[in-house]
Amino acid sequence: MNWGIFRWYAKHKKQAEAEKRIVCLANSHMRPGRCIAGKELSDKNWIRPVNGKPGEGLSRNERLCWGRHEPNVLDIIEVPVTEKVPRGHQSENWLINSNRRWKYIRRLAWSDLGALVDDPEVLWRNDYMNDRVSLDAVRNLTGSLYLLRVEDMVLWVSMGESGKRFRGQFTWRGISYNLAVTDPVIKHSADFGRHDIGTCYVTVSLAAVPLNGFYYKLIAAIITPNRVKEQP
Repeated sequence: MNWGIFRWYAKHKKQAEAEKRIVCLANSHMRPGRCIAGKELSDKNWIRPVNGKPGEGLSRNERLCWGRHEPNVLDIIEVPVTEKVPRGHQSENWLINSNRRWKYIRRLAWSDLGALVDDPEVLWRNDYMNDRVSLDAVRNLTGSLYLLRVEDMVLWVSMGESGKRFRGQFTWRGISYNLAVTDPVIKHSADFGRHDIGTCYVTVSLAAVPLNGFYYKLIAAIITPNRVKEQP
């Protein structure tokens, strides 16, 4: 028997069968698809399933669970993966196994969400403007996701050049942030004007690709008790 081939087969079979069980903390717009991100309940590590196409989101078919279930925030799901594929500051990326369907397990209780929050000193870098990081500065970063509990979230909806413009404003460790919102649920339901959300959980992300020489900070999810209650 060729033991080299056997070991190669065993290694790749194990990779093909690997799964990450995560609680979904973001299902956000990322043209042309969605960015899904969550944390493993076992060790609270961030996981971002990706398809290996730089800068492209997951298609609907790639991210649906059995039964045509779209992952919602606080859903616990099993995602088949093959290997970790960090890309620059996005160290959380795992390549999905596109031959296998994701699986919905159950919903995380709202009372358990607080145990998953992060507590960074600063949201990456604030040496230019608080909503972006320069190309030079991003090279020293090793993470791109945080779950925060904030007390003063305000959502602003206005008209921009290409349609509705969504911005979220909040304070973190004494610093005010005003970031673009990519949460499709919030964008679908919010009318024009100011919306005082107050206390909530926020998933913030640092974009995968630069725009006009900067990597932008984004609000990938705004999680409130009412939102969770309204989800199917």
